[in-house]
Amino acid sequence: RLQVKQRYEDLQRQKRSLQAKRHVAASQHYTQLKERKTAHDLAYQETLHQRAEKNHERARSAATRRELEDLDRLLVRADRNALRADRMEDQIMLKQECIQKT
Repeated sequence: RLQVKQRYEDLQRQKRSLQAKRHVAASQHYTQLKERKTAHDLAYQETLHQRAEKNHERARSAATRRELEDLDRLLVRADRNALRADRMEDQIMLKQECIQKT
């Protein structure tokens, strides 16, 4: 009986020891997973920042392109208006000459 009781207590101790070791190992593994996830999240966050910066740069260059296109359109319009003004001036001068001749 004494041997059976001692054997039972030994087995209980071994069981508790294994449970404690398993708990420590699981805890360490969980900590490593959290650290890896944190590192991954930080890397992903940096990637997102880089993507955002690239997108901002693209938007800025697109805005610059649009502004240049707008400027081109305005210059074409200004040239057209200048030509119209010159033609009008020529017509006015012709009319004045006609008036002076009569």
